[in-house]
Amino acid sequence: MEPFIVFVAYASRDGFDFACELVTWLESRDPPINASIDRDNIQNKAWDGRIEDLILGADLVLLVLTDASAAKNSYARDELRVARNWGKPIWAVRPPGSQADPPVTVQGTPIDVDSPHGGWDHLEHELRLCRPVNRTVEMLTAQVEKLEEQADRAQGEERKTLSAMVGRLHAVIQWERRRAANPAEAAADVRRKIDEGRHQDAAPPSRETIDGTFQIIEAPPAITSAGVHDRHSERELLLRHLHHSRTRLVVLRGRCGSGKTALLNDLIPQLKKSGYAGVAYVSTHGPRRVTAHLLLERLARMMPHAGDRERMLERVGDQSHDWRQNMAAILDALGDISLLLIVDNAEELVADYRLTDVHLREFAHIIGSKSGHGVRVLFVSQVEIRRLTNPPVHAPQVDIPPGLPPEFAADFFRGLDEGGVARLADVSGATMRRVHRLTHGRPRAMELLYAVLRSEPGSDLDELLTSATKAAGKGDGSVYLIRRATLALRGPMQRVLQALAVYDRPVRASAVSWLLAPYDTGLDSAGVLELLCDRRLIRRDGDLYHLPRGDEDAVNGRTVLDTIQLGSPGDREVDPTRYTRYTRYALWHRAAEYFRRVRELEIRVVDLNDLGAHFSEIELRLAGREYPGAATLINEVDEHLSLWGYRSLIIRLRERLLGELGDVYSDLENRYELASAYLDASEPDRAIALLTKARASALSPEAEDAFRVQLAKARLVKGELDAAATLYRNLLHQGNPLVLGISRLGLASCLAELGMVDKALDQYAAALEVIDDTEKEAASVFLNQGLLQQQLGQPLTALRLIQRARRLAEGHSDAQLAAKCVDAMAQVHIDMGQLDRARRLADEAIKAAADAGNADLCRETYSTRALALLLGGDLVAAHDTAHAATRFFENSRPFAAVALLGITQVRLQKMESAEASFGRVQRDISPLLRPKNPAVQLLDLNGLAFAGLARAEGTGDLDPAISAYRQARRRTRAPGVVLRAVRLLDELLDGDDSPQARQAMQAAVGLDGA
Repeated sequence: MEPFIVFVAYASRDGFDFACELVTWLESRDPPINASIDRDNIQNKAWDGRIEDLILGADLVLLVLTDASAAKNSYARDELRVARNWGKPIWAVRPPGSQADPPVTVQGTPIDVDSPHGGWDHLEHELRLCRPVNRTVEMLTAQVEKLEEQADRAQGEERKTLSAMVGRLHAVIQWERRRAANPAEAAADVRRKIDEGRHQDAAPPSRETIDGTFQIIEAPPAITSAGVHDRHSERELLLRHLHHSRTRLVVLRGRCGSGKTALLNDLIPQLKKSGYAGVAYVSTHGPRRVTAHLLLERLARMMPHAGDRERMLERVGDQSHDWRQNMAAILDALGDISLLLIVDNAEELVADYRLTDVHLREFAHIIGSKSGHGVRVLFVSQVEIRRLTNPPVHAPQVDIPPGLPPEFAADFFRGLDEGGVARLADVSGATMRRVHRLTHGRPRAMELLYAVLRSEPGSDLDELLTSATKAAGKGDGSVYLIRRATLALRGPMQRVLQALAVYDRPVRASAVSWLLAPYDTGLDSAGVLELLCDRRLIRRDGDLYHLPRGDEDAVNGRTVLDTIQLGSPGDREVDPTRYTRYTRYALWHRAAEYFRRVRELEIRVVDLNDLGAHFSEIELRLAGREYPGAATLINEVDEHLSLWGYRSLIIRLRERLLGELGDVYSDLENRYELASAYLDASEPDRAIALLTKARASALSPEAEDAFRVQLAKARLVKGELDAAATLYRNLLHQGNPLVLGISRLGLASCLAELGMVDKALDQYAAALEVIDDTEKEAASVFLNQGLLQQQLGQPLTALRLIQRARRLAEGHSDAQLAAKCVDAMAQVHIDMGQLDRARRLADEAIKAAADAGNADLCRETYSTRALALLLGGDLVAAHDTAHAATRFFENSRPFAAVALLGITQVRLQKMESAEASFGRVQRDISPLLRPKNPAVQLLDLNGLAFAGLARAEGTGDLDPAISAYRQARRRTRAPGVVLRAVRLLDELLDGDDSPQARQAMQAAVGLDGA
């Protein structure tokens, strides 16, 4: 049964009391009537327009008519004005004792609830007669008759277009007749389709078409067949860039509604004519997240030979291969075949004018800098992207002006009317000028005009322009058009459009049918969605449907969403045995449940794409203010996101929960995890501010201790080693063994950073007294003990401890910790001079880090390999490996990696690049050198940076480097620490025997007497 929604209006205090009684009575009917009321009106608050949304979503407005409101001549004027403007029926209801006359806007005779001739029964009878009836068949049949008349008079392509429209209408009519005749059978059929759709969402297939030798993998949404002759100059410039031999990255930028999608559709046949072999399209609004792995999969699908394609897809899905290795294999296999990857809605991937995902940046850098291949990537964005890669690679940007010139706008507007249904071909030049003034030539705004004309058969374009222009004067012209088009729809068509607004993401027809099942049993939304596509209200991308993004005048799906009553949180409690309230809260909850059921079908999580249903459910739960449910899911995905290095995504999700969870314990848990994410992302100041506030709210000594531990870690990450050590020492007096063990480990880290190696070893030994040496936590202790023994110049003892840590990590299936152990073993072998063994171990660690998807660990392992190659004399390989390491700076500053890169650049005589690298090291280290006792490693790196700048700039001034090394040696002369500092400086100086070079070397060794 169709939902029936009533808005109750009142204008005085006595009216408010009866209005509340009336709402309760309406909701007690069988089936219940959804009723809403503006409770703020009784407080004499100024009209702010918010209540307009409730009125727009109502089928009927009931005005409570009291003597007091009539005496004041106040009949809820604003509410009645909105209802009248949008064509809502208005009835008057008089409470007991009222004799007030109704205003002229009220339809019919007022209903007196205390009348002996019916009263409440009379009102209930009238409401039953007023309930909406599904007139879809009647309405669509009338449309078919008109279209068939037009088709009989038309010829050629116009006749084919009209016949196709008639066919889509007949499909919906046939289904509606079938479910009217046999509702149980139709409902069962829809349930089967919903189940099929859920399985497809659990494993979304790739849509591939092959046109001769030209492949299209998931083409852009087809939104017009009129072409984009209006964007001729932009298209030609884009084509020139895509055919330039040295250009492999291009950005297409334009505001929402400027015609980017239409341009992409027209671009594909042009590429086919000019020798491209295929195009693959991905969008951030699609069912899968845009990652380097997804782009590689699309490239693999464009392999020209089926056998090669299957083998490469199998390799891409094999977790034993790093994605960079897969990328090299794919590019080599493709050779110089010209292929285009389109990344649409790329603004979702951008912050501060650059790609936020470190892996995507690296993918773009490989595409842009590697020679010998024909792959190009086109990023389509609403915002500027100044830096796609690091370091920058040439990537020209093509800008699309926001609006079309008048002559092109006229062609575009008339071209929307396929088949001549709205007779736009007959529009006069004067009217077209009015269209351009209203829309400023924006394609999406013109689509909305067309949508209203199609949704209101017989409507007049000039009248529509007058109304929309008046609304535009108030700043909401496009909002007016979207609302008018939505409200012009009836029954299932309106509900289906609203369902897409609720999901706010591309979904299958099965998802829409699921959402509306309690309100319209047996509704198969697939045919209705096609009709909405015909009217340009929505877009189709393969088998996914979505509302297009609006421009600055329209808030896309939110405007459609506003035509649904918000309701109350209690509406989420859906009882399938009774009628469900048709409100946003209820719909958001049910939409989230759809994706929960999709999640139940998923088998394993391998990469970010496998969490698509999780993210969809999280967003819907957040929209519906179901914060505890969203928090549970965020906790579930946090483990994977942390492992893969997507800390910025974790932070954004957890920040949205702040202050919303209600439960104090859950809120503190979220703050604790958010602080951990800040620390992992090297943002200690934000963590400190959050932890300080959370600690004051802790409900138990145990909770306070947990926050104190995190606060100490934050000070450690910030480089405030003395402050961190003090906090950890204060925690040593706690009786909790877990807190004691963690505090000793933290204190040991502080002491090690300060160069107090022996004291750090003592703390690690004490930590083992409260940590079972067979537990996973003990593996970290053994690893750190081994690294400290390495600093003391005891490589064999170090290897023994690290190998023990590795065995424990592998026994507990901790791949990340095991990879750290392998990397540490490689570093020890470097100190022992066993460079071949070190390189093999580093390669093993690189592969393990890549499998784990940990960006920080990838940087460390690449740096270790680069050092081994540098010491072995392979400068070119060392340079390339160090360069790869520097790309992993998603969460931490890559000091050592950039310093290694700088050394290789000096040795290869790339002095300008070396100056930039060492300057970057110095800039990034400076804030961490401000505390009284900074980390020893930073002091040595600071000395190396000063020496590197002197070499790159050719000044020969090594005094700042000498001073930095002296400061480091005053802190520690541990053999392993000194050996690493001396080796790096020796590689930089490369045999320089000048007096200052000798003095710098002596300072690094600690033999200059300072």
